Amino acid sequence: MVDSDAPVMTHKDGQKLPSYSHQSGRDGKYGVVTTVQTTQNNDLPEDLFPIVDQSIENTGKRHGKVMADCGFCNYEILQKVEDEREEDFYIPDRRFSALQKEGKGKFSIEKFKKGEEGKYICPAGKPMEYQRTLTFDDGHSVDMYQGTACSGCSLKNLCTKGERRKINIDSRIPYRDIMRDKLKSEEGREVYMKRQGLIEPVHGDDQKNKGWIQHHLRGFEKASAEFVLMRIATNLALMIKHREKEILA
Repeated sequence: MVDSDAPVMTHKDGQKLPSYSHQSGRDGKYGVVTTVQTTQNNDLPEDLFPIVDQSIENTGKRHGKVMADCGFCNYEILQKVEDEREEDFYIPDRRFSALQKEGKGKFSIEKFKKGEEGKYICPAGKPMEYQRTLTFDDGHSVDMYQGTACSGCSLKNLCTKGERRKINIDSRIPYRDIMRDKLKSEEGREVYMKRQGLIEPVHGDDQKNKGWIQHHLRGFEKASAEFVLMRIATNLALMIKHREKEILA
């Protein structure tokens, strides 16, 4: 609580604590940490490209496949990934994992289908009423719809707590669908599964094996440097491990 630079963040266990967010990039072949980044917020989409670009600069090589957590994903990122970046990205959106578990929560926007006449149909088979279109400076637009027969609908409890269900259709949804199709493919599943064994263990090693459960230094600059030291230790351990194998060979 004495670190004024550390904002209060919600952890996975539900605790709200003054914290920093540490992000690591690792090489898929040897597990070497190629870049690190510390922020004063939870993972945000705008954090993605800076850490990838820094990794490219540090290694001096172009990256092939890049895997990232859903916290780094939004429509803007997905559009840039498809239209501007050279790397082959694998980034699920926040709804993607939830869609794999059917029957939980209210009806997602994917349950609303576009009919032959161009109108959206709700899960109960009723047409949605078009409200308006919002256009933004970057060129994308959002079409807004609301239900026409929500009152008395037998599926209302599974759809909305309001008087009418409302949905927003973003013009960039096709970019999201391209990424989802990639992740659902056999190759995509195989590629993205590697992330669990690449990134998650190194953070677990910090806490469980190295005992690094809190910062010893205060202030954003010093806390960032402390994390850099932790990742240098990670790389040194890997180098020693592979060096031992070379000597034994």
